[in-house]
Amino acid sequence: MLEPPALTVAITAARRFPNPFRRLAYRAVPLRHLSDFIVVRPLFCAPAGSAGSRYVVPNGPAALYVALDADTAYRELNQDFFRTARGPLGRSLVRDGQLRPVPCVLLGILIRTSRLLDLTRTHLLGRRTRRLLGISNRSDAELLRPWAGLSDSPTQMMGNEVFNDGFFEGIIYPSAQNVRHSCLVLFRDRLLPASRIDFHDAPTGITDRLP
Repeated sequence: MLEPPALTVAITAARRFPNPFRRLAYRAVPLRHLSDFIVVRPLFCAPAGSAGSRYVVPNGPAALYVALDADTAYRELNQDFFRTARGPLGRSLVRDGQLRPVPCVLLGILIRTSRLLDLTRTHLLGRRTRRLLGISNRSDAELLRPWAGLSDSPTQMMGNEVFNDGFFEGIIYPSAQNVRHSCLVLFRDRLLPASRIDFHDAPTGITDRLP
């Protein structure tokens, strides 16, 4: 992957390949965040904390992470559970009920955007964009590396450059928790007026929308 200033120039060039996104996506929300259904905001986007996230630098902008399928959303939320459960000690803990996944609610969110940076290998626009950004089209390894605790995380650097460029509303990227599946990060402050991120549940009357 390129680094600034070459990365900055490449992202500007990638404006030629915006990927519109109009489909249902999924978000797994910990049950503890939904205890008060009167004031719940399913699409709440908190500014990044001191650690940031995969595509947001520490103390960076507010972002919404979703997955393109339900299983990936669940695995992304419960990545610590699955990572620990794979080891010998983890299997024992699961068997004894001492290690459990985070209880959650799975939300279907309708997303309509027009300017996403595609970093996937499964889409022609993604392969073209990856070539511009110096990312291999043979492997996702560079995008799947751990980011937490790294001062120069490549994916955080990518997300920061995309946000600062101001053109793209978010990034489609390969999931680190579910091989050959994809996720999406949307930058709240980069959503265009015509874009719509919409959640609605008729039985409870809960509705939420961005921007």
